Amino acid sequence: MASLLQIRRDLDDLGDAGADVDHYDTYVSAWLQMLLNYPNHWQAAASGGVAFPKSDLDHLAGLATLLDMTPRRVLPAGGQDLLRKTIADAKTLLIEDTSLSSQLQTYLVRLIREIERALEDEALGDEFDYLAKAEDLWVALQAAAGQSRGKKTGWKAAAARLLIPAAGGVLTHAGELGLDGIQQALGR
Repeated sequence: MASLLQIRRDLDDLGDAGADVDHYDTYVSAWLQMLLNYPNHWQAAASGGVAFPKSDLDHLAGLATLLDMTPRRVLPAGGQDLLRKTIADAKTLLIEDTSLSSQLQTYLVRLIREIERALEDEALGDEFDYLAKAEDLWVALQAAAGQSRGKKTGWKAAAARLLIPAAGGVLTHAGELGLDGIQQALGR
């Protein structure tokens, strides 16, 4: 499921960059159906081609080739250090600020743990989309600033740390996120 979510994110990134991904968008539901049918449907199917149609798999292979040829977004120099500092600030604020909803606290803790695991494990870190998680963290920190009754300045300062110059933009694309991103972070 995580791979399918990453495919969705990659398609969105390619679409945002101007690539025509409508063709692949039509296959996402078929790939999801294959995933959700495993392991039961394929056992009842007359052949593998029924449960996993060759054309759907061929399009998935074509997308994999396209993604392999597409340069990945990378953190700017010093980006991991900024993430570590921001995470340290967020952990301190999570302890000090008791006014956040339990949903937002849980989301922040899980997100922080996920980023920390990638920072600590080089093998995982090579495949980890730090920029996407930095965007998620920025949204969550902004949501915390909005909910906080006494630590708004601290949460805003932690989020502001992620807004650093990078090649062609900033570490996070804060201007693109807005209210929808904050609502997504809160699970609404």
